[in-house]
Amino acid sequence: MTMGPRSKTRSRQLPLSKTQAAIISVLGLLGGRVHRTKLVKLVYLADERFYELTGETLTGVGYTWDNFGPNAISNAIVKEADKLVRSEKIQMATQQSMYGGDSFTYWASGESAAESMAHLGAGAGLVIRDTIQKYGHMGVSQIVAASKRSKPFEQAQQYSVLSMEEDEQAADLRRQVAGNPGLLEAARQGLQDLADGDVVSQEELDEQYSLRG
Repeated sequence: MTMGPRSKTRSRQLPLSKTQAAIISVLGLLGGRVHRTKLVKLVYLADERFYELTGETLTGVGYTWDNFGPNAISNAIVKEADKLVRSEKIQMATQQSMYGGDSFTYWASGESAAESMAHLGAGAGLVIRDTIQKYGHMGVSQIVAASKRSKPFEQAQQYSVLSMEEDEQAADLRRQVAGNPGLLEAARQGLQDLADGDVVSQEELDEQYSLRG
């Protein structure tokens, strides 16, 4: 079963939440259909990275320990994705998995991704692009494993809420940024990657991915 846009006018009337904008950005940058689990992990990894740089998550979502890696509390990312499907901003397909249950995939246009990234701001857009460049090529099993290697997940108790603060390296970086308002603004505006000094350019990203209209 496939669900998709029928009325572009109606879909643009409601403002996007930050979580919804991040979802659309991830889907549009990747192009094609993205498995639900992979989408959740990519949004989490972008949130983790953004927190390292600014001391706050990109989406405002909290995360919990799950057998399949970090998951948004109350399945918030999945719920927001389903809202986007119902409001016809993204598309979703459902099919039977090899294990007999349902498998869900989502996709969005490059045009909507560009608009969503503009809504989030340059700094958030840079972090999302960096996350896609690093993890976008991975399959579901690989990205689940990568998310489980993140410090907030590794240091959390089973089934507990993840704390970004437990990552000492990230905490040190945040303290440095907090002491220099110029660096904080740079992170938020996407002028530089504070962790290693690298800037992910559009040209570099386009070698592997492209915005698809």
